Amino acid sequence: MKTTTDFLETEYTAPQTESKPAPAHNRKLTKNVVSTVAYLLGIKTGHLEYLYLEDCPDFIQKLEANAAAKTIRILSQIRTTLLKDYVAVDGNLKNLINIDNMPGLINNEDIKWLRGNGIEALKANASANQYIIYINKLILDNIDKCKPLIPGWIKWEYIRDLFLMPGCYAPLLKNAKSDALTKAKKKYWDNNAYYPYQAYINWPKQVMEDNGNILMNDEKFLILLYEARGADFSEYGRVRDAGDAIKTNVHQFIESSEKTALIVDCENCDVYNLFSTLRNLSPQAVEKLSKVILFDDEHTTGVWSLISKFVRVPVEHLKIDRVAQHKSLVDISLTVGVCREYFQNKTESFILASSDSDFWGLVKALPEAKFLVLMEYSKCGAALKEAMSRSGVYYCAMDDFGKGNIEEFKELAFRASLQEYINQFNENCIWPTLDADEIVDSIFEYCRFTGTEKQLQSDKARYLNKYLKALRIELFEDKNENRRRLRMSLGA
Repeated sequence: MKTTTDFLETEYTAPQTESKPAPAHNRKLTKNVVSTVAYLLGIKTGHLEYLYLEDCPDFIQKLEANAAAKTIRILSQIRTTLLKDYVAVDGNLKNLINIDNMPGLINNEDIKWLRGNGIEALKANASANQYIIYINKLILDNIDKCKPLIPGWIKWEYIRDLFLMPGCYAPLLKNAKSDALTKAKKKYWDNNAYYPYQAYINWPKQVMEDNGNILMNDEKFLILLYEARGADFSEYGRVRDAGDAIKTNVHQFIESSEKTALIVDCENCDVYNLFSTLRNLSPQAVEKLSKVILFDDEHTTGVWSLISKFVRVPVEHLKIDRVAQHKSLVDISLTVGVCREYFQNKTESFILASSDSDFWGLVKALPEAKFLVLMEYSKCGAALKEAMSRSGVYYCAMDDFGKGNIEEFKELAFRASLQEYINQFNENCIWPTLDADEIVDSIFEYCRFTGTEKQLQSDKARYLNKYLKALRIELFEDKNENRRRLRMSLGA
């Protein structure tokens, strides 16, 4: 973390060039976003299980337990029924049969659940048109509660708009007409086959008509979503994950040993790549690791200390002091540490997270030990990969694992770094600059966030709005010094 004195000496590192990558070998397209959107749209559980359960095993249970998500799902289902079965519903309503007594169309238990959670879905003496507008208003009032379910790197306003029916919120008299509602109904009825599983969605007709199932995977969905709003989606690394073959090999490596340790060379490993790798492996495999050992140097990022908050195995974070400032001792310390684990602690298998060829000597020196290497494309040379292939040492690239689920980790890193500035202010009355952009730039450098120029600028703007705007200063009585002082804090 930069101190106040060297704050303005931050060097700018140019981000990588933005471009759409060619499809990666052994990678597959993720379904984390579309599974959530499909749930919220009210698509039937059987379809959800068929489409997404293999890739997102517990997403239905998690969303069912989320009141905001379940609310929007039920309201979306009711609205779709009002549109799809308009004639039947309207006929029942005219015969004074309300929607809680239409078992073949609407589930009364869902209406009871909404009522138990503070939302009344029933209207007395209402027509189908009035009901559609009423449900639209309930969705409008509650959809923003689902924002935390969507990753921060996706424009929430684009997702939000999918659930709205523009211009169809104002209450109607029983026999009055709404031009906006008439157009929305006609669009749905005329193009019913193009709506995803006939669920209502606020989406341009031509996008649905020309592109098949828009909820097939995250990449397809987000590209089309952004294009429909006149924007470009470019964060492909967040919607692609390592293929099943890669994950299976890692899982089998761990399962085949009694004790497997993850050894991390923090100097030659990107902390976010490692985090995304661990997050995208099965939790059962990660929890079978005997331990994680981080061999760290004073010149790496302090974000490494946060890894222990996200894995349920013992984490040893070893910070290796330098004798001479120009020479790191991480490599020799790591070598000694692996040997100790092998000979003293009887650890038979090691997952080595490093792209440094210096450790090939360690691998060759322990021929009875089993090694799997997690490397990075940009840091691992062809010679090392050829040597591992010849010797039967399995390796895979951490770059291949999807980055769509690292936002929680990045936000924790940003908050922890910002908290250090807050502590400086509270303890020493020092604040480095009034330029909020400079503070964000400095934290990004310290945390070593990477990405394209567009991604970085988007993330910086989002973090500034979310965290720096949440800073609060209060006046309090310091009884120890018998004076009033200012204290800064970070709001919720």
